[in-house]
Amino acid sequence: AFVRAAALAPLYQFVVIGAWMDGAIDHLKSIAAANVTFTDRVSHDAKVDWLTRAEVVVQASQHEAFGLSLAEGMLCGAVPVVTAAGSLPWVAGGTGVVIEAQTAEAVAAGVQQVRTLGPMASRSARERILRTFTTQHRREGLQRLVATVRNEAPTVLQERLAA
Repeated sequence: AFVRAAALAPLYQFVVIGAWMDGAIDHLKSIAAANVTFTDRVSHDAKVDWLTRAEVVVQASQHEAFGLSLAEGMLCGAVPVVTAAGSLPWVAGGTGVVIEAQTAEAVAAGVQQVRTLGPMASRSARERILRTFTTQHRREGLQRLVATVRNEAPTVLQERLAA
């Protein structure tokens, strides 16, 4: 959907960043419009450079547990365009556009809609990541999880032994 969307939004440059695992890349390249770039594997610094220059980061997944590349793009100031899959809307946190379907038309419309959000959208996306996904939040969440497991473990073990 992302690669096909480029043909529907010819004023934008679409970039597929990262390595590919199979021959699907050949198909994507064969259907790509002239405004699509494929980078293959890039260094961390090169990825940050690409993401810092990006106006939009698109994560049009059908299933997604977290969306690390989405968070990385937002941290670099790219405004998110996401499907309603998994945690993507939560990661985006209202700072971008949630599209209704994983189609080229929806992706292109979402990318174009970002321009209507104004200049604060980029800052809002970055600030959301800085505020919400801190190491302190992660530490506290892990501590709560460990405490819960410690408190429940004896009960679960007793129930299993009794069964």
